[in-house]
Amino acid sequence: MNFMYGYLTIGLFLTGVLFLVDAPFTAKTPPVFNARPDPAAPPAPTWRTRLAGIGLILLLMMLFWPFWIGFKAWRWWRPPDNAPSALQEFVVQPTDLLEPVTLADLEQRESPRALESPAWRQFRRRLRRHDTLWTFSTYWKPWRGTAEWRTGYVIVRGDCPGPCFLTRQKPLDAETHRY
Repeated sequence: MNFMYGYLTIGLFLTGVLFLVDAPFTAKTPPVFNARPDPAAPPAPTWRTRLAGIGLILLLMMLFWPFWIGFKAWRWWRPPDNAPSALQEFVVQPTDLLEPVTLADLEQRESPRALESPAWRQFRRRLRRHDTLWTFSTYWKPWRGTAEWRTGYVIVRGDCPGPCFLTRQKPLDAETHRY
């Protein structure tokens, strides 16, 4: 029982001390005369306004759900549209070319492991007698996805870049590279 009285006494004492120490800091300060007035807050919507908004949303859902189902059925029965993906295929432009390289230069630049890869062998098979090999570097933004910085090698036939081999693909942060 003495333990309980001691516990309550210490608690009451600490509560009083905390109240006395905290009182000056929580007192209201007088207004500052050169302070800007607080902007007036717009009134909060009433429960009637909120109920009317919810009712309007439910009414629109009840009226337009057949159109949504019809649109989904139309998209499902329609043949797939292959044109957007064909237009957005990555192609190296003549302005992206940096410098011509030879196969001997590539053996010094790239690792032997990269030059022995199946993708590199398939790219090299496309190289013809009068073709030249160039390095390229370009900024590319697909119609869906994030922008990328791409570098690699491209086969140039005549004056037109042809098949390319990517060595680096770096996704770019849209905010950083916007300007």
